[in-house]
Amino acid sequence: MSVTVASPAPNVLRRVVHIQVLAIVWMSVEAIVALATAWTARSPALVGFGGDSAIEMLSAIVVLWRFRSMWQTLMDSGNSCGGKDFSQRV
Repeated sequence: MSVTVASPAPNVLRRVVHIQVLAIVWMSVEAIVALATAWTARSPALVGFGGDSAIEMLSAIVVLWRFRSMWQTLMDSGNSCGGKDFSQRV
């Protein structure tokens, strides 16, 4: 018995990439503001919050990298997806 795994649609991959970029921007700002505020206020709680935001940002970068490589694989496969042209890069 063989299992067939369907690849995600190109528009879903594009949406995931856009959402991850937005999440990375948001978490970057969050980490910078929290760490800068922690520095001026000498607050260990804000250092922890900023560090947590930085770790979440690294996680979002890994997810973006993973889906971006899936998108590149789909684009490099000859654009043979049901006669549609998916040559637009994200």
